[in-house]
Parts: sequence; structure tokens; C-alpha cells
Amino acid sequence: MFRKQWQLIDTFARTEVSTVEMPEILMLGYRFETCVFFRNGSSEVVARYDTQAAATQGHKAACARYGT
Repeated sequence: MFRKQWQLIDTFARTEVSTVEMPEILMLGYRFETCVFFRNGSSEVVARYDTQAAATQGHKAACARYGT
């Protein structure tokens, strides 16, 4: 089981923007990613980041872009 990770979530009209810290055990080459979950059930990773500060800024930008 993974330890609880850092995350930001915003939802509007059933569209959700989620930015999470990825578990280090996965060794992906990045630490954070932002994903958008759409009303129709599809989802898309829209950005990846190396730092929590960049992830926070990217999350806010994604919220503005997707209207959440």
C-alpha cells in the first residue's frame, strides 16, 4: 500500500481537475501530475511536474482552462 500522497482536487459541473504526487516506488521520472476527469467518463493527463510548487501553479492553470 502507498502512503497518503499530496493532492489538489477541484470540481465543477462534474468535471474534475486532480493534481497528485506520484508514489516514488513507480520511478516515473516526475513527481506530480494533473489529470482532468470529464463528465462523459473519459480522463486525460494534461501535465507533469517535478516540484510541488510547479504542480500547484499548473493545477491552478488547469482549473482556469477547464472552468473548475
